[in-house]
Order: sequence, then C-alpha cells, then structure tokens
Amino acid sequence: MRLAALTVCLGVVGCYTPLRSELTWSVVVTGQRAEPYKGEVRLVMEEDEEPETFTDIGLIQVVGTLANAEPEILQHHMQKLAARLGCNTVIRVRQDEGAELLSTTGVCGRAARTDAPPEPRPAAQDPPAGASADGNAPDSRLPGASGALENASPFNNDTVTTKTGEVVYGTIVVVESDRSVVIVDGTSGEPKSIPASTVERIERHSAEIVGDAAPKEAAAPDATAAPPPPHEPSTPGVVRVHIDTPDESMQLRRSLHTSIPRLRGTVVLTDGSEFICKTPCGVTVDARMGQEYFFRGDWTPPSERFQLVDTTGDILIPVKPGNIFVYPMSPGLIVGGAIGTGMGIPVTIFAFALDAPMAGKVISLSFLISSAAVLATGIVLNKVGRTEFSLPHRAPTARFAPYWEPREGLTWHF
Repeated sequence: MRLAALTVCLGVVGCYTPLRSELTWSVVVTGQRAEPYKGEVRLVMEEDEEPETFTDIGLIQVVGTLANAEPEILQHHMQKLAARLGCNTVIRVRQDEGAELLSTTGVCGRAARTDAPPEPRPAAQDPPAGASADGNAPDSRLPGASGALENASPFNNDTVTTKTGEVVYGTIVVVESDRSVVIVDGTSGEPKSIPASTVERIERHSAEIVGDAAPKEAAAPDATAAPPPPHEPSTPGVVRVHIDTPDESMQLRRSLHTSIPRLRGTVVLTDGSEFICKTPCGVTVDARMGQEYFFRGDWTPPSERFQLVDTTGDILIPVKPGNIFVYPMSPGLIVGGAIGTGMGIPVTIFAFALDAPMAGKVISLSFLISSAAVLATGIVLNKVGRTEFSLPHRAPTARFAPYWEPREGLTWHF
C-alpha cells in the first residue's frame, strides 16, 4: 500500500517537473532592429518565390537535438524569435540535419505582406564602355548597373571585392580590418569569411569604403604623418571595446542564455556563449538589443554578466583575472563556515553560562574559532579568485600604463 502511494506521489511530482528543451539559437543582427511584430511571421522556404520588397534585419539559426526537436518545433521558435526582432517574414528557410543535431536557418526582415504577383524585374543593362571592376564601374545597386546582382535577392546591398577580382554580393555582418570580413552570400545564404589580406574593396549600403579598401587612384599618405584616429561610434549601444588586463588569454564573450517562462516552470532554450574578441580587443560591438557579455580566460573563471546598451564610443574595461582553482572552493567554505559559526555561538554561550566542565568550554570555543576561520578563508578566496572588471572607462588616445605595471610614487595594491 505504501509502495503504491509512493508511486502515485512520484508520478504527480513528475508531471509538474519543469521541462527542459535542448533547443538553442544564434542571431547575427545586420541592421537596425525594428519594433516587435505582433502578427504571424511568414516562412518562405528555399524553393518558394522570395518577396520582391524585403528589408534585411538579421540571420537566424535555431538548433536542436534529433531526439528532442522536430522541424515544426524549430520553425515555431524561429517565428517567435523573428517577431521579437521586428521581422514579419523569414526567407530562404533551410533545414540541415547532422549526426546529432537538426538546425533551421533563415534570413528575417520586413516584407510587404501581399498576395499580388511580383512585378518582373527590368532586364540588366550592359555596363558603359571603359568601365572596370576596380571601383570605376557604376554602383550595382543603381539602374543600369551590371547584371551580377540580378541573381541575388534585393536585400543584398553589400559587396566585397577581392584582389583577384572576385566580387561577392550579400549582407556584411562582421568587418575586422586585421582579420577577416564575414558576409552572408546573397546566392547561397551561407556566411562566408574572407581574409582581410585578400580584400581590395568593400561597399556597404552607401558605397562606404572601409578597412584596406582604399581606391587605387588615391594619393599615398605621408609616411611621417600620424594615422588618423578611428571613427568613434556615436550610436548608443554600439561601442568599441578595449580590454586592459595582464592575462593575454582573456576573452570577451556574448552570453546566449535565454529562457522562456512557462505555466509550470521555465524552459531554457540555450545556455552557451559566443566568442567576440581577445585582449586587447578593439572590436566594435552592437549591443543595442540588450545582449549580456562577460569575460573569461584560459585559467580564470567567468566574470559577472553586463550590458552595454546605454554605452557609446570607445570604452576601456580594466579586468582583474581570477583563479579557476581558488574560486570554486570559496562557496563551500563560506557556507560551511557560516553554518559552523551560527551553531558555535549559542553552544559556546551556553557552555560558559551553565558553567560546563572545562573540556566542554574548550571544545565549544575551539569549534567557534575554527568555523569563523573557515568563513573568513572562504570570503578571502572568493575575493581573490573572482574575475572582476569595472566599466565604463573612456579609451585614451595616447599610450597608457596598465594598472598592473609599477608607477612612480606610493602605490597600494589590494
């Protein structure tokens, strides 16, 4: 009878156990975030006809395990995430199945919701005589341009020209002048990384030339002149991050932890992180969506999460690396020391108040002192082993002395 009652209780408790989904998603935002969309987000599969009028907002990928995810579940989460980004349409929705994972990828944006058939595109015109692909050709986004863009979708308004003459049309998502340029190919929809050393020219939205893409006919700058300072971001939430730390392995990472409240618990959709840069960094970060970031090194524990949504310009973040061996011991010492101290105080008081034998007084007093020592040790290890930072600090234009280097005068280190 008791066994049956216990089985029923376990069954009832199991019914109210919060579910945990093995779904995760990643978002690469490539434009201004729109207001959240309240209606139903339309999914346009790869084989369907794409809308003629489409404003690109971001690239969405939803990933789940083969055991716990179905294509319909992944598409449902993609629609909800697209609506949060302000998209009403997701185009080029593609299903990919691996050994253990199932993923759905698509480009979300704003499209005119109409059932009318799209108007035929005008035929591509030949470029004028004498035009070449080295920057003198007309802008491929204007009427009368070369027909190379006619095979791409209308939202692909960025181009990357390599030194070999190859031109890639699509949407640029990352530009790192000393590393690479990442562009979502307008034909395949796949992110493509191009080494910066092979990039000849970049045209982004309004034919802006960045990085090493200076026109060949431009006059060479004076070798003795100081390089101009980099353009400082002015949009709130778009910042250029510099890391000041003695740990060369320190990384800035973006937290992908997202949870959705449910009726009987919380469903964790993802619990991971994404690499942004490594010290000394200098990468421009778009944090306008309220993303959370943290610092982590090879032998340092992760720092606390923080946001940069209200920060702008160049910022310098001093980071004190912690210790991955010391920090994990501190919570147990703090909890154990606090419990022992809480028990030792009344026992010691009663031992002396009731005039207990000397052995009882010594034992109770020794227990109290040792518990307090354990508590103090845990607090010290927590402070020493924790990775700490302070923000924001303006990044200076001149060379600065890191905080760990000795300075003139009297310096106190804690």
